Amino acid sequence: MLPRIMVNEAAVYTTDIAYNIRLDENFDAPSVAFCFYNSLTMTLCEFQGRFYGGGVGELVPSEFKSLSMPYKKVSRNDFELLDTMFRRNCSFEDIVDFVDKIVLNELSSQDVAKLKSIRNKYLLRRLKTKRNE
Repeated sequence: MLPRIMVNEAAVYTTDIAYNIRLDENFDAPSVAFCFYNSLTMTLCEFQGRFYGGGVGELVPSEFKSLSMPYKKVSRNDFELLDTMFRRNCSFEDIVDFVDKIVLNELSSQDVAKLKSIRNKYLLRRLKTKRNE
C-alpha cells in the first residue's frame, strides 16, 4: 500500500514490477533511498500518483521523476537503522518520523505536521476508493 524504494546492492536483475533508477554520481544510493521516506515526498507520491481499485497506488516513471525529494547524504548507520525498521515491520509513521528528523530538520514542526496532515487526506482518499468497491 505504500511506496517503496530500495537499493539493489547485489545488482539483481529486476522485472517490470520495479523501476530501475540510475543516479548521477553526485548522489549516494543509500542516501536517496533513505531520503525518499520523508513527509514531503510521501505527500507528493499520494498527490501525483494514480490509484486503482483496491486502494492500490502507482507512480509511473514520469510521475516518479517529477517528485521533489530533499536530499542529504546520510550515515551508513542511519541507513542501516532504517533498513532494520522496515525488516521489523515498524509502523510507517515511525519510519517517516525517523527520516523527517534527519531530512526535514530545517522545517518547523508545524510545517512537518501540515505535510503529514495533507498526506493523510490523500491517503484516505485512495483507501476510501478501496472501501467503496
